[in-house]
Amino acid sequence: MKIPNGLAALVLFTLFLPGCRYINWAKEQLPQGRKLTYDSNIVRRNIRSLHIYDQFDTLAHFDALWLSDEVRCMYAQVYAQKHGLCDERYEEFERRQLEENNYYISFYLLAAISDDGKTALNDKNSVWSIYLEIDGCVYQPVEIKLIDELAPEYQLFFGIRLTNFKKSYLVKFDARDIDGEFLIDSTTKYIDLWFKKVDRQAGMRWYLSPEGWVLPVRKKDCDILSYDLRT
Repeated sequence: MKIPNGLAALVLFTLFLPGCRYINWAKEQLPQGRKLTYDSNIVRRNIRSLHIYDQFDTLAHFDALWLSDEVRCMYAQVYAQKHGLCDERYEEFERRQLEENNYYISFYLLAAISDDGKTALNDKNSVWSIYLEIDGCVYQPVEIKLIDELAPEYQLFFGIRLTNFKKSYLVKFDARDIDGEFLIDSTTKYIDLWFKKVDRQAGMRWYLSPEGWVLPVRKKDCDILSYDLRT
C-alpha cells in the first residue's frame, strides 16, 4: 500500500520533533560545558598494547605509553588547558617536560599479571623483567616506580586501557650512553621494549622517522615479537 507523501511527512514530523525539542531542552537545563580537544593521533602512535598467553590462559597484559617529545608536548598542552596557564607559563612547563628526555627514555606502563606473578614489576623477584633494545644493544631500566595514581592527563591518554585490574608504573632508562651520546638519534629506525620471564618473552616496537617522530603501528608486526622461549 502506498503511503501518501503528506501522511509520511506528518509521521516523520511527529516522531522527530519531540526528540529534537527534548535534546535542546536537556542541553539548556543541563549545561554540557565546552569540550577540550587534543590530537589523539599523536598519543595513539606512541601507545603499544601486548597480550601474552599460555595456550588459552592469559599470562600478562601490558600497555605502554612512550613519553616521547611529542607526547610530553601533548601532555603540557592538556595540562595548560586544564589549569588555565598563560602562554609564558605554558612554554616554561613544556620546556621542563622536554628537558626530562635529555636524561631519560621513559614509559608509563599499565600491567595486569596472572596469579603466578604476585610480585610487582619493581620487586627484585618479579616474575617479569623489563629491558630496552636499541640498535641491537640492551639497556636495563634505571628505575621502575609503582604509581599510586596517574595524572588525569595521562589517564585521558590511556582511555579505556586504564582499569582497576592494572597497576601503573613509570619505567625509566638512561637516554645517553657512557660517552654522553644519545641512544636514540637520526639513524635509529625502531626501539623495542621487552618483557621476559624464565620461559617466555614478548616485546613492543616503536618505528621512528629520521626526524625522530613515532610512525603508526605496522599491523604485520603486531605478533612477531611474542614467542615461547621453549620452542
